[in-house]
Amino acid sequence: MILVNERSAGDAGKKGAGRGTYIKIHGAKRLILALHGHSRVARAIRELRVSPLVVFRHDWRFYACLMMYDVAKFLHVTGVVMLMGNITVTAIWKFFADRDGRTEVLGFAQKLVTYTDWSMTFWGVVLIIGGGYFMAISAGFPLREGWLLWSQILFVLSGLIWLLIIVPIQVRQGRLAKAFSDGDVGKEYRALSRRWLAWGLVSTAPLVAATWLMVTKPG
Repeated sequence: MILVNERSAGDAGKKGAGRGTYIKIHGAKRLILALHGHSRVARAIRELRVSPLVVFRHDWRFYACLMMYDVAKFLHVTGVVMLMGNITVTAIWKFFADRDGRTEVLGFAQKLVTYTDWSMTFWGVVLIIGGGYFMAISAGFPLREGWLLWSQILFVLSGLIWLLIIVPIQVRQGRLAKAFSDGDVGKEYRALSRRWLAWGLVSTAPLVAATWLMVTKPG
């Protein structure tokens, strides 16, 4: 239930000001929407310029729903940190490994690219998708409108670039790294490294934009 404090700035000195009106909201979805400022009740509260005080009945289902929502948000943000952190840091240390030029350094760096993709990038994507869709569906946010729609489009675009272009480059580089001769990595490996870095930057741009939309939630 929501207690709407009827006292406004102009009514502060009036007799009886401060009494509240209780508005019952049915269902966990409506409660979460009210908390996040997206329900009709919350909008009405803002338009009336009153101060809302949210009070709830002792309902374990409501608290469980809020806890699950917070856990999903934590997992979603953790996934963003894992994904964004890995793709940016990997690009930096692989760039310097390529500049080093020693075959043993390049071979080890190439192995780490594969390992970090499976341990950080893949699971970061899983947490982002799982946590994000749980929050959106449980709270009733429109997935086909506004910033949520564009965030999904950008996320899918980046994923397609990674799967269709970057991963094949990594696979080819991994095979070449196993056949390195002493002191020579070959022109093909260096050309692939330049392509990997360029497409990596391209695939990062949509993720940065999607993260911005997640934080600012325009519209």
